[in-house]
Amino acid sequence: MTAFATIILHAAVCYLHVIFAWRFYPRRHEDYSVFAFWMMMSLWALMHGLYAIELFLEMTGTITAFYYALTVTSYFILPFVTALMIPIFIGELTVSPPTPHALARLLLAISRNSHALFYLALALCGVNIGWSLLHLFPLEDWYGQRADIKALYGVYALFSLWFVMLISGIRPDERWREMGKPLRILLVALVGMWLIRGSSDSNRFWSIEPVLSTVSFSFIFSWYRFRLQFIDMILNQCVNILLLVLAVTGLGQLLAHQAFIEMEDSSQYLLLFAYCLAAVAAYRLVNHWFSRIWTPSSTVLAEVHGALPAILADCESEQTAIRETEDYIASVFRCKVGINRSLGTSTANSIRLTDAPAIEVNLGYIRDWMPWLSRANEWAQTAALYLQNHLHMQASHASLIKTEELSTLAARAELDAMRAQIRPHFMFNTLNSIHSFVREEPELAEKTIERLSELMRAVLSAPDEDTVPLHQELNVVRNYLAIEKARFGDRLHYEISIDPGDEQQSIPPFSLQPLVENTIKHGLEGQFSPLSVTVEAETKDSSFTVRVIDNGPGLSGSNHGMGMAVTNIRERLDRLYADSAQLKLT
Repeated sequence: MTAFATIILHAAVCYLHVIFAWRFYPRRHEDYSVFAFWMMMSLWALMHGLYAIELFLEMTGTITAFYYALTVTSYFILPFVTALMIPIFIGELTVSPPTPHALARLLLAISRNSHALFYLALALCGVNIGWSLLHLFPLEDWYGQRADIKALYGVYALFSLWFVMLISGIRPDERWREMGKPLRILLVALVGMWLIRGSSDSNRFWSIEPVLSTVSFSFIFSWYRFRLQFIDMILNQCVNILLLVLAVTGLGQLLAHQAFIEMEDSSQYLLLFAYCLAAVAAYRLVNHWFSRIWTPSSTVLAEVHGALPAILADCESEQTAIRETEDYIASVFRCKVGINRSLGTSTANSIRLTDAPAIEVNLGYIRDWMPWLSRANEWAQTAALYLQNHLHMQASHASLIKTEELSTLAARAELDAMRAQIRPHFMFNTLNSIHSFVREEPELAEKTIERLSELMRAVLSAPDEDTVPLHQELNVVRNYLAIEKARFGDRLHYEISIDPGDEQQSIPPFSLQPLVENTIKHGLEGQFSPLSVTVEAETKDSSFTVRVIDNGPGLSGSNHGMGMAVTNIRERLDRLYADSAQLKLT
């Protein structure tokens, strides 16, 4: 039963290292330490898988050429893992002492060329493989071999070299600090295991030692390198492995029990079924309560997707959103939270989101003692992403409102400028009309000045609005036409034909008088016959049309250019109504 449990243990540890290798595969190019760790996980997964198969073949007595092929393959894995340790284990010590002596300079030259030492170790591995293959026969000598003892001696040599470098004043580089600590702890553990091995059965030792060393190294490396963010995965898998071994052991004890053997077949099947149900229930219950040590329940965590966005939707300011998110994370994980502010010495974990707006979430210990592991860290990062997205939408909305306000102000300024252009332009042209007859016909001039005063009063008192009623604009047009009639006499005839219901329609101010002015100017200059001008309006369906009609020569030749006034009217219509209004000259 012990042998069978050992086989299950190696298979489970193989599965654990496969998970590690899979998790670290996308990150293997970050730096050499991560690449080396990924390679170690891959090689150790292969090694434990081979050990499990070898132990199973030994237990069943199936000692064939296939068994020896697996044994030889597993025998050469540890030397390659040892070679992988060299660039980090020796290469981490690169900081020179203030006054290096001759030995320190020599050791620094070795550490700064640690990759050359790595390639030398690989070459020695190749020589070792060739030497071992030359002495492959008889195959029986390979029975029960679990590892190359020369690989262990190589690890001790690395440890001795590292210790000499350390006492000579050479210190670790910060880049390799996370990898160096677990390696040093592993070396101390290997020395202890070597001492234990001297008083125990060799084959049994090499069946258990790889489990202890590889699992402990994986745990320690994750502790230092990733700040505990993968420890929960290791712990969960270790618990799963332990539960699996216990379930298999219990099943073996049940099958071997005399009372079970004496049962009838139907009773045996019923008992096995009950045992399987109990094992599955215990497995799920232990996993559930074990994971609850460092994370809330799945139901509570899933509420992050609904509760936090609903809370943020009611936050109008950035500070309110940050404060509400802090309170929410603190209530879920029972910890202190500071977003974009420091927690002092109580910070256990920091989450940084560099995209705009930048978010830094500083987290205290869960329940004031538990460090942050991967699952809890991922959910806290999810909450931070919701906050960042909310702040980004707030900033975008504020920017959009500001842009619209600036556009409105710019359009208002343009309209004010256009009205300011029209008023003096109209006044100067009117004064020029009066000037032609003020000396020759004083009475007519007096009446014209009266009309001009009314016209000026309408112009100067006009409100600064975008639109005015049509009847207000018609008053200006009537006064202007009366002045021009006094000036040109029988050469000008005009008529204003507007239905009273249309006089309440809105049009831009000083948009009709300039058209009448242009009609008179270009119509009288282009012909000798009298000019007739008609102003009319029409409402049809959902459109409103105002027309200024004359019997002049039309738009040809020099009369085609209608000057500043027409351009001004077109631009105002465009800004006020866009495509729903237009000015046509036909």
